[in-house]
Amino acid sequence: MKVTAQYIEIILNDDEGLCSIFIDWGQNGQYISFAREENSDFVYCEFFDQSNGVKLIPSLIKYFYKDRLLIFEVESPETFLPGQKEHYVEINLGELKFDENDINASLKKLFRG
Repeated sequence: MKVTAQYIEIILNDDEGLCSIFIDWGQNGQYISFAREENSDFVYCEFFDQSNGVKLIPSLIKYFYKDRLLIFEVESPETFLPGQKEHYVEINLGELKFDENDINASLKKLFRG
């Protein structure tokens, strides 16, 4: 799946020790969100709907970020959406305003082994 983001929210560390990234790209709740508590062994992922939330093992999630292009991919048998075969999301962050240091730091924190 290839999309162009309309909104991004990056939280490095909230008052509960949670790191998260939320990216919205369309109407009707089209988004992906990743969150991880400081001492958790899992990354929580929502894809399109909170009820579709899944816990993923960080080592099975690959990410790539360069030149405002963000790619997430999970290895089988993991999937972003339960009951579907959605394993790959390519997100063009285009002209969105955000801190490059924050996105890099949050990706490292979310997907550390």
